[in-house]
Amino acid sequence: MNKKIIKITNLNKEISIEVDEEENSRQTLAQIFLKNEIYISNVCYGNGTCGKCKIKLPFKKLVITDEERAMLTSKEIEQGICLACKTKLSDLYIENQESEIRVELIGHLEEHIQVEKRTLGLKNINYKKELQDNQREYYVAIDIGTTTIAMAMVDKNSGKIVDTYATLNHQRSYGADVVSRILASNQGKSHELKVILEEDLGKGLEQFFEVSEKISDIIVSGNTTMIYLFLGYSCEKLGKYPFEVDEVKPVPCVLSKCMPNFLKEKKDISEKLAGVLVTIVPWISAFVGGDIVAGVFGSQGFETEDISLFIDLGTNGEIALGNREKIVVTSTAAGPAFEAGKIVCGTASVPGSICNVKIQNQRAVVGTIKNQYPPIGICGSGLVSAIAELRRKHLLNEQGLLEEPYLKTGYPLYVFENGERISLYQKDIREFQMAKSAIRAGIEILMQEQGIAEDRIHTVYIAGGFGGAIDLEDYIITQIVPAEFRSKIQILGNSSLAGAALLGQEKSGLDRMKKICERSTQIGLAESRLFQEKYLKYLNF
Repeated sequence: MNKKIIKITNLNKEISIEVDEEENSRQTLAQIFLKNEIYISNVCYGNGTCGKCKIKLPFKKLVITDEERAMLTSKEIEQGICLACKTKLSDLYIENQESEIRVELIGHLEEHIQVEKRTLGLKNINYKKELQDNQREYYVAIDIGTTTIAMAMVDKNSGKIVDTYATLNHQRSYGADVVSRILASNQGKSHELKVILEEDLGKGLEQFFEVSEKISDIIVSGNTTMIYLFLGYSCEKLGKYPFEVDEVKPVPCVLSKCMPNFLKEKKDISEKLAGVLVTIVPWISAFVGGDIVAGVFGSQGFETEDISLFIDLGTNGEIALGNREKIVVTSTAAGPAFEAGKIVCGTASVPGSICNVKIQNQRAVVGTIKNQYPPIGICGSGLVSAIAELRRKHLLNEQGLLEEPYLKTGYPLYVFENGERISLYQKDIREFQMAKSAIRAGIEILMQEQGIAEDRIHTVYIAGGFGGAIDLEDYIITQIVPAEFRSKIQILGNSSLAGAALLGQEKSGLDRMKKICERSTQIGLAESRLFQEKYLKYLNF
């Protein structure tokens, strides 16, 4: 067998992998990286449309694909920059017959990114970071998000959170949204997706295990697709109309049944955790999952006669409207823009990502997560902040067009010493417009279907990991929500995790969650002419 060593350099790190030329010659570098558990950003699932997997070769690539030409500048191509998802191993050894090739990854290896714990947003339950007596019992609350995974270890007696863990969901290498994950699962990648998820969750459990071995329960919340992948269910029905889900809601099981791959590799903790009870938060439909049920449950607002509105802003956009008598829900095709997916300089909410923007003297002044500089990109809250500020300064018109000279070149948010820039581009604003108009149209339709005007809504809950980092006025000026909601908004942060944590404190909590599902009716938007009208209306600012 002919072996080739590929050395991947990224910042100050270097990873070497050995591949067989004959066996892997027709595979892309992105596929080879993933096979070797090297997680790079792959928002578009290898379609070459996001430009996140840029690499630099020590030579100029002979054949540049049309997808690469659309994503790269002529200068980048001259420098040997190409896309890992469109570069096959054969492209490398046609050019270079040496046994060792260096590939520079532009951007960040996602396994080395630490998710900022501000995204946990736990506001409904006591938090106390301390090591507890090992004689006490604990339970673990988990939110499996499409982009990030958040976990909390909770003292069973006091309800205090004693430790937390957050990480990127490394299934991102199979695409940024649930549709990409469903597609990958239905193309035979279900096992790989489950193994990656178990590894991500397992690292959190290992951290908690060091705090105490007395973990008695695990409560898991997440959107329906993530839960299906976690449990190893087939996603075939989720991927095609009429997008059905199993009628039977998940029943409690033990960890050895849910995470067999992780426990098989961790003999030291397997004996202690294999029999731990795992409770799955029930879901409503294919695209309104347990994360929304947990959020509605945790908000407490849907247990009174007052009308509440719940909006989850994330890779998926879900909305619930109602009270203790009736709830209507919907899911909008918002896309990953709120979590910086498909944004040219977008990144997850990690230290160094731009999270707020102010324009002073016609120049952008940016704040970053953890005040880490230079910045590495723009996260979801930074995207909203930048667009809101551009509107305030009249650099972005009502149709969403950047004023000259920024229409073609983008608006610079940060300029490095070498002249390179982190910029907000016209296409980024379009991605945001599509996301926010889908959310706004969904809100309007639920209200119209139920005959409820803005003044009848008592509380507006905004959930999502990045929601708490956004100025309330930014929601208004970008028209994510109507101005009439200004005084009614409550920011929940990660309501899915908070709801799962609260479930461990309430003996009747699971019954309450099931009743939320029972009194919820889904309203479909995909084929609604009214949705299309409102969607087009709210594209503008």
